[in-house]
Amino acid sequence: MVQPRSKVLLAILIAAIVVASLLLASVYFWDDEESSPVEETVRIQSDEQLASSEYVTTGDGTEDNPYIMEDTAFAVSDDPQSGDDYGLMISGTESHLVIRALTFEPSPSVDVSIYPGEFYYGIALSSVHNVTVIQCEFGSLYCGVRVSGKSEVNITTNTFRTCTVGVLLREWDGDSMPYSSVTLWGNEFNECGYAVEMMRWWYTEVLDNTFRSCDVGVGGWDTYGSIIMGNEASSSRMASVHLTGGGFASIGDNRFSDDLSESIKLASVSHVTVSNNTVATPGCGVLISKSDNVSVIDNDIERHWYDDYPAVNIGVYILLSTAVNVTWNSVSNMAVGVAVVTNDDFPSYVNVHHNSFASNQVSAIDTGGAGNSWDDGVSVGNYWDDYPGLDDDEDGIGDTPYLIDGDSLDRYPLMSYPVR
Repeated sequence: MVQPRSKVLLAILIAAIVVASLLLASVYFWDDEESSPVEETVRIQSDEQLASSEYVTTGDGTEDNPYIMEDTAFAVSDDPQSGDDYGLMISGTESHLVIRALTFEPSPSVDVSIYPGEFYYGIALSSVHNVTVIQCEFGSLYCGVRVSGKSEVNITTNTFRTCTVGVLLREWDGDSMPYSSVTLWGNEFNECGYAVEMMRWWYTEVLDNTFRSCDVGVGGWDTYGSIIMGNEASSSRMASVHLTGGGFASIGDNRFSDDLSESIKLASVSHVTVSNNTVATPGCGVLISKSDNVSVIDNDIERHWYDDYPAVNIGVYILLSTAVNVTWNSVSNMAVGVAVVTNDDFPSYVNVHHNSFASNQVSAIDTGGAGNSWDDGVSVGNYWDDYPGLDDDEDGIGDTPYLIDGDSLDRYPLMSYPVR
């Protein structure tokens, strides 16, 4: 009969054997070549190479049964064949492909302090169609995902952290733009430089993403056809959205807070609509510079106070721009509600009506002269909480104009918030 003390010793011995076995097993699997991070660049340059790739785990490349690459870690390291270093490069494919749950980081052997002398990319996609990148993680890279050429790509529910550029879309060449379609939906970007950067790109949907503490949330250069909607950005250091050149863009239903400069910055763009955004910032809500045909509609812009913060605090700032419509917005608690700044040689033709301006230190500034309109030209202007006039006939319109400066006035100031 085994004595109680012997039973205890036997139990301890069995437990020790089990723990040792588990440790040996973990060492075995860690050292297993298949479980080690992939350090060489994986290149796929055709549908045939994709079909035979050892990194494709299942599928036949059809829409109903796509190729799948999943559950692999990439440690991006120096590539002697290129000045840039990549984890995964895919080009020239038409097959349906899902890239799922991969991780990309610089190899531990890489000295990341040499940025930007070396560019480390997670995934590079060129002239591909039917590719989805989903639930992947990208950390401390120069660029997480780069897309170029005529491509159709979905980038969905991935995480990007401390990347110089999270997603880079670049570029079309020549006089005509290719048909490209990239959708970014539900991704998270943390502490990146540019979370999304579009360079000479055609048609992008940036939907329901989260940007935290990035320099720029969405940036575009000579880019056309962008739809930027439903995103949430906080503490952007330069801008939540910054478009320069290009146009035909829609920026709507986004939530921007605590941006340290401008929340929405538009420079040299044409035919852009900014609508239904919520902006709470110590800086500038919407800055429009050297642009034309811009509509700012139904946005809620207010100041989020930072003590002694030196940012230019203007709700809507229109600088040397023409054919700008500002309607149905609520602007409050700003240093300046709306400012139109131009000169005698540059007719601006800005229309401002059906807005509410409340608790601003200065409601409006207009250096553009009589060419700008501060009412709809018929019967409705704006609500100004500092309007000194009366409404004796009780029609909801002030009996005297609201004076902005010597040649700028709202002829039909509203006595209460406009109701749409």
